[in-house]
Amino acid sequence: NDDKSSLCSDDKPTGSTHTIDELLIKSDGFSRYQRRQAALNCSCFAILSSTMLLPNLLYPRLRESWPTLTDVDCAMVTSVFFAGNVVGLAVWGVFGDMYGRRPASLYSLALLLLAALASFGCSGVTSLACSRALVGFAVGGLLNSSFLLQMELSTPMDRMRSKILLASCGWVGGALWLVTVAYFVRQFPWQSLAIYLAPAVPLLL
Repeated sequence: NDDKSSLCSDDKPTGSTHTIDELLIKSDGFSRYQRRQAALNCSCFAILSSTMLLPNLLYPRLRESWPTLTDVDCAMVTSVFFAGNVVGLAVWGVFGDMYGRRPASLYSLALLLLAALASFGCSGVTSLACSRALVGFAVGGLLNSSFLLQMELSTPMDRMRSKILLASCGWVGGALWLVTVAYFVRQFPWQSLAIYLAPAVPLLL
């Protein structure tokens, strides 16, 4: 009886729960599933980086095709993008809390892809501003969902490493990818910059 009581004293009471951090530590940190999810989140961050940095390469190309495009027009398009981004951060955050981070990531990525492709079919500033506002809304969701998903799947000791991974591999990689695409399509119409969205397609499959 004494042996049984001492054994039970080391265990948690029946019906007790563990925190996510305790379970992650017990599973020895980064498992194969977590590494796979980290790669997906890095890819999402690469798409985010390319999308947010796109205007730096897009506006000079647009001025060649749209002679009436002014600095005020460019500033307005950028402003509505970030307005949509702010709204998206709030809306997709609530959506992720209710339905999960992965569905929020997938839906916001799908919306980003569709809205970004639509922006390359625009023929005027108004339609471009509307599509970029929708892109900003989707960016807010993907940024919020993929970052939180990565943090929630990392142990407390691994979270700083995860942040560095997202920034160095994801964000920097996306910027380099966008510049590479822009370099090789510089002789083609500005719509050819849409090639930068190609990595988003396999992420949805």
